[in-house]
Amino acid sequence: MEKTTRAWLAALDGNAGLGEPAAAEIARRYELPDTYGEVLQVRNGAEGFVGEGYIRLYGNGDLADQADAPPLDHFEGLTIFGTNGAGEAFAFDPGGAVVMIPWIGGPEDAIAQGSLDAFMHRLHDGRLFDRTVA
Repeated sequence: MEKTTRAWLAALDGNAGLGEPAAAEIARRYELPDTYGEVLQVRNGAEGFVGEGYIRLYGNGDLADQADAPPLDHFEGLTIFGTNGAGEAFAFDPGGAVVMIPWIGGPEDAIAQGSLDAFMHRLHDGRLFDRTVA
């Protein structure tokens, strides 16, 4: 994880991070990429503005609730890890890349965001709806 991403995460309001073993176990349990394990080391659930964008990141409790919720068809194969609070979910695809997808919609509405670091930069710069990934 980039230093910039780590600093943005640390500045959010939320719970303190978990130790590395606990964070890694939670990431494995919910089939999240290792990069989200790093997020959990900084913040176990958090929310706030990162530059121009708002984010609510799921911690252990939210991830458990999400895992127990009935699946939505258009989220099949995705692991939700947060939201912008305005109708879109943030999720990892099976390859570990981030996508933004509306809670109501279809898979064709998903917008690729790239890696977690690239996603955080896009969030900061207000470019989440830009369909080009650099």
